[in-house]
Amino acid sequence: MKVSVNLLVNLRQYTPDGEGDAFELEVDPETSAGMVHEALGLPAKLQTVILVNGRHATEDTPLSDGDTLTLYPTMAGG
Repeated sequence: MKVSVNLLVNLRQYTPDGEGDAFELEVDPETSAGMVHEALGLPAKLQTVILVNGRHATEDTPLSDGDTLTLYPTMAGG
């Protein structure tokens, strides 16, 4: 199945071609958001905000064909 992936801010360096921020990815039907995080080589300790189809999700959220997964780093400041 195919999902669209958006990597924002400094996560763009983990796109398959190292450029841009959006791409399609072929994944197995049992794939979760966290499995994509791992497959892309994002560091395990890197905390990210996860959205699936624009809604807050967790690493355990299963993906479906045609979903859009967006990952961006947590922000701090004040």
